[in-house]
Amino acid sequence: MSQETPARRSPPHLLLVSAPLQGHVNPLLCLGGRLSSRGLLVTFTTVPHDGLKLKLQPNDDGAAMDVGSGRLRFEPLRVGRLWAPADPRYRAPGDMQRHIQDAGPAALEGLIRRQANAGRPVSFIVANAFAPWAAGVARDMGVPRAMLWTQSCAVLSLYYHHLYSLVAFPPAGAETGLPVPVPGLPALTVGELPALVYAPEPNVWRQALVADLVSLHDTLPWVLVNTFDELERVAIEALRAHLPVVPVGPLFDTGSGAGEDDDCVAWLDAQPPRSVVFVAFGSVVVIGRDETAEVAEGLASTGHPFLWVVRDDSRELHPHGESGGGGDKGKVVAWCEQRRVLAHPAVGCFVTHCGWNSTTEALAAGVPVVAYPAWSDQITNAKLLADVYGVGVRLPVPPTRDALRRCVDEVMSGPEAEAMRLRAREWSDKASAAVANGGSSDMGIRDFADALLSLSPRAASEMSQESAAAAATGMAPAPAKAQPHVLLVSSPFQSHVNPLLRLGRRLAGKGLSVTFTTALRDGIRVFDDGDGGGGGVRVERLRGGGMWEPDDPRLRIPGDMARHVEAAGPAALEELIRREAEAGRPVACVVANAFVSWAVRVAGDVGLPCAILWIQSCAVLSVYYHYVYSLAAFPSGDEADSSGAVTIPGLPELDMDELRPLLIYTSDQEMWRQMLVGDLGSMTEKAPWVFVNTFDELEHEAVAGLRKHIPLIPVGPLVEPDDGGVDDDDVHGCTAWLDAQPRRSVVFLAFGSLVDIGHDEVVEIAEGLASTGRPFLWVLRDGNRALLPKDALIDACGGDRGKVVPWCEQRRVLAHAAVGCFVTHCGWNSTAEALAAGVPMVASPRWSDQRINTRFVVDVYRVGVRAPATPLTREALRLSVEEVTAGPEAEAMAARAAILGEKARAAVGGGGSSDRGVQAFVDRITSGGAEP
Repeated sequence: MSQETPARRSPPHLLLVSAPLQGHVNPLLCLGGRLSSRGLLVTFTTVPHDGLKLKLQPNDDGAAMDVGSGRLRFEPLRVGRLWAPADPRYRAPGDMQRHIQDAGPAALEGLIRRQANAGRPVSFIVANAFAPWAAGVARDMGVPRAMLWTQSCAVLSLYYHHLYSLVAFPPAGAETGLPVPVPGLPALTVGELPALVYAPEPNVWRQALVADLVSLHDTLPWVLVNTFDELERVAIEALRAHLPVVPVGPLFDTGSGAGEDDDCVAWLDAQPPRSVVFVAFGSVVVIGRDETAEVAEGLASTGHPFLWVVRDDSRELHPHGESGGGGDKGKVVAWCEQRRVLAHPAVGCFVTHCGWNSTTEALAAGVPVVAYPAWSDQITNAKLLADVYGVGVRLPVPPTRDALRRCVDEVMSGPEAEAMRLRAREWSDKASAAVANGGSSDMGIRDFADALLSLSPRAASEMSQESAAAAATGMAPAPAKAQPHVLLVSSPFQSHVNPLLRLGRRLAGKGLSVTFTTALRDGIRVFDDGDGGGGGVRVERLRGGGMWEPDDPRLRIPGDMARHVEAAGPAALEELIRREAEAGRPVACVVANAFVSWAVRVAGDVGLPCAILWIQSCAVLSVYYHYVYSLAAFPSGDEADSSGAVTIPGLPELDMDELRPLLIYTSDQEMWRQMLVGDLGSMTEKAPWVFVNTFDELEHEAVAGLRKHIPLIPVGPLVEPDDGGVDDDDVHGCTAWLDAQPRRSVVFLAFGSLVDIGHDEVVEIAEGLASTGRPFLWVLRDGNRALLPKDALIDACGGDRGKVVPWCEQRRVLAHAAVGCFVTHCGWNSTAEALAAGVPMVASPRWSDQRINTRFVVDVYRVGVRAPATPLTREALRLSVEEVTAGPEAEAMAARAAILGEKARAAVGGGGSSDRGVQAFVDRITSGGAEP
């Protein structure tokens, strides 16, 4: 059943205000393009002058410009006492900044009034750094505002901690080698701090910076930062204790249209791959005549072709004057489209001043650097590039021709050159993923745009005040009343219990009172009744109403257990809800997982809202939904046993071999089918929230497609983080054994809590593991362990090389650095845990959703292979393990797995896509709402 979309009012009008410096204009324009593509009306304004490169002229009021996938209006600031665009005083940045701080407010106020008179009232303002006068105008006119910080999060954190004295900084003039410990940042010294930390008070840039930092406590609950989570995750998380940081970068246009640099591109096309040294020092930095001469001679001495950007205002300093003197080896130009040059395969090295725009463009292009910082944040960025990101070297100051030659040689052909290139390519992949559809920065922009589309200016203003109070104290506002009580109801299968308990811990971590209940039975690992030690989750057993006791042997037969719980569970649940109310803990909301749609009915009968947790992938949910409601063309009758493909929106084309275990039920499985249909009916008719154990970055297309029918909220992966502490459940000594193994050497094999394997397959697996020559950890449940002959067990273990255990803490094993491969049945819990740990897989699917999960692991995520035979044979196991651990694609699989692991951890981390979904539910429940 499709969700109806309410009629939407005219989109809010977002005004972008930039300081008139090229390095500030470019990222704000890019942000504007991405926001306009989300449905906002976006106008960009700045003070135009002849030194600023814009596609439009200063008098093009209201003209539109294409930026990326968006389209922006342009309204110049041009009234009042502002200088004319050709005024030469704009060439002195300090003079320009002082002038605009004085004359800019009246011009901006006039622009905002003109927009209102034209029927386009400004709803929100985003101003970038070093334009605090825009914040004052926004405050005075009652327009809510957010900031775009155009430098790194690390530099913002340094400025913020210094201004508010949150850590002890050495005094001005202290020795450059003294350490400066700031939470979330690498080890820095005084000499590596941005210049404005110790700049004198009269400095115009420091004054603007201080005003910016103070204004952050009078803004919307967003401080947009031109970075990406994968690059600065630790810094971002640490600073979020004080500011509502949202990474939205790297912010530059990724288009490839023709531009003024066609001549440069043509010249680069004629050069060998990775041969060119590209030199550019940005739009502001000026180096002296002697430095310019040393750079010129140093470039000539490298023997490499070079492309050098020497601005017109610096050309007279070049030793060859106006000609530039590139000769046959070099090309000297006044300007180029830097990101296009960096993306060219001929470029092998970037000599840069390390402005943040240049830094992120180099990282996104995967080009190693020679860092030559001048001032401001460039000094800190050079430290990050060389010592933290590992993609370059630092050129000594002042530069000499020999030093430049040595640095270029080190980056292009030195012993660490290949490692630098590999790391640079890894950062390039991460940057691309962050801004791609569903990436970490794309989700930040999407959430910001959605918030502006859904909030009235008045509501945003109220949020601004609340955010300011929270930021001023470094703490979240205290709740005005006791937090609501959420009751989690699970079917009594371990693979159903685990994700719901983990969701409960996250809800409890956000302040909710959480109780977990199920029909406990022997063999289920969960806390004791009423235990408060489960990460803030109480456990209360479903009892009474004829419920069998936990040791009843009938609970060991899944079908009998499910029928019994469905019959006796409703009365027991209703009784539990009544007891909780009598104990002063009234239930505010119920969350039920798969095969307990009866819990949704009970919640409705007693007047409680109910959410559903879908514990498998969104892709599988989409298959079931489209099948049950006949929304896609599925084979039927005899055709269902044939080959063929099915097309479902948001999913790759699926064949019947993959779908058959999901859709074809035998007579003894009809009960499970009816339970599934009941679950789907609850999702469409009764549940205002459907949580899914996935994350947006993993299944963005599937989530977007199914949201047209079901109110989905990705909250996964529901995997407990490994805290690195002692594993109290490690009764079989797995962690100690793993600690003794080399990194990424161990084959880990586990088939979950339900898959049974026969005697012959047990023996084949034992022989196959022995034949790999690798250490292995094999989880073989007691029931299957009896099938393994003792001599086969001894041979398989090969002395200390193998370890066979009946159980282990799987997520902790997968998170261990010694594990290099996971042989799995591809149940969704195991798949999600492997993805979160970044471990490549050998898939041996059996039934249910496991074949679909395998398809995604192998063909979509490309982090594993499918074993060529089921049941497993020794040779199939050996060959598959070899392919994942040492085959030609092994390193690429491991790299992709590591990237997915980082995305998974980011999704559930503070402010990540899944964390935001959980927080939205908490906010709605806390406010008393029952609709998402």
